[in-house]
Amino acid sequence: VEADSDTRFDIVVTLQATSPFRRAEQIDAAIDELIQKGFDAVISLNEVRALTWHRPRGKLEPLFERAERRNELEPLYHEDGAIRALRRDVLDSELRLGENVGHILMDKMSALTIHDIYDFWLAEKLVHLPRVLFRVDGGGEMGMGHVLRSLAVAEALTKIAPHADLCFLMRADPPEGVQHIARLGYPVRVAPGDELTSIVDAIRDYSPNIVVNDRPFLEEDYLRALAGLGASTVNLVDSLDDIENPSELASIIIATMQESEVELDDYHAGPAFAILRDSFQKKAGASMTIPNDGKRVVLSFGGSDPQNLTMKALEALDDIPGVEVTVVLGPAYSYREQLETLVSKLSYRPDVLKNVEHMADILAEADLVLCSGGMTVFEIAALGRPGMVLCQNRRERERMDEFSRYGSVEHLGLGTDVSVEEIGRHARALLKDRDARQRMSEAGARLVDARGATRVYEVMKKAGNKGPANGGRWL
Repeated sequence: VEADSDTRFDIVVTLQATSPFRRAEQIDAAIDELIQKGFDAVISLNEVRALTWHRPRGKLEPLFERAERRNELEPLYHEDGAIRALRRDVLDSELRLGENVGHILMDKMSALTIHDIYDFWLAEKLVHLPRVLFRVDGGGEMGMGHVLRSLAVAEALTKIAPHADLCFLMRADPPEGVQHIARLGYPVRVAPGDELTSIVDAIRDYSPNIVVNDRPFLEEDYLRALAGLGASTVNLVDSLDDIENPSELASIIIATMQESEVELDDYHAGPAFAILRDSFQKKAGASMTIPNDGKRVVLSFGGSDPQNLTMKALEALDDIPGVEVTVVLGPAYSYREQLETLVSKLSYRPDVLKNVEHMADILAEADLVLCSGGMTVFEIAALGRPGMVLCQNRRERERMDEFSRYGSVEHLGLGTDVSVEEIGRHARALLKDRDARQRMSEAGARLVDARGATRVYEVMKKAGNKGPANGGRWL
């Protein structure tokens, strides 16, 4: 090649065809390691922790000091041959890799090398594993609703199809969503930029069977680019208004907030598709006690509460005798100092919690829940808990105008337009009106059975089985 092009190359990268699962970013990482750290060569290795022996003089000798649990053994490293990057001069030397050798560690799947028919069989099975990429962002003004909804789907997939390969693709800003998902142990890839081409390239690199979009608005250009990748798309939205040109470009649509009378092949809508976490499914349908005089109030205004409705609601409850308040703050709530100042001045002492892991237990004990118009309205409906809604924005308000007709919540409108006095008056009235809370409880239980995540999984399984990018089946 050098002779034909009259060019001398600086770096040579060898990629063996028998390593089909290495990824583009791993190749980039090897080249970066070579350049930045001055190695003669960088090779791909995978970690081996096993009771390993050798026969240096015809007699077995252990390569370990004593038998230990696998995770306590000193690791050995196996050269898998997937990636080898070296400086051009090394090829002219007598040493195979030069004197100064670096490495990158490969995960088990990426390091798989096909040596025999068993390896080929395993590779074929791995190719057909369902690969699901969640395209979602959350935090700051955007809130955390999209992140929490996608996590509920991921939780359902992990439970029903534990062999599925899941990954989240997110922007670095806002950071709260990335941090929250990573903290829960899911793989997160941070998009290299906000441009459409960067996002699409990142999706292409992962090669998913299914792309799950959970974004405030899905643009036509983005959906058209996805269509060219060959993966099926599942679009989690509140209503069809969240998708530009849905009839032509969105292959599967799941809308939980608003149902539209349209004829689309893969359009699934309504509270039956409300995606709730497993903890809510376990508690849904349990017998509900509605006391004559309600006292226990839970405030939960989403992952970030951009309008800081939490503080407004706390003030509103200050004049209700005997009220017991639990405040649940989301991972992106940014008004903590102001909140602490307010709490010190209240006549009651609320229990303030953040990043709770037992949300279903907290909501299930409430006589009344004050919340925004996001997924919480479905959660409290499934638990049979009465709710009062203060919306964060006008789009949310429009959707709650429709949702409130089901009778499971009382909708007060845009939170910034409702006075502290009005919130207090409505809360006081509901806590005293057992019959109203009973009707709301029964309406919610009829509306949401908490099996929406399972229904979404069935839709995704159907898409994965017939999708153009899927050479096999989900199960």
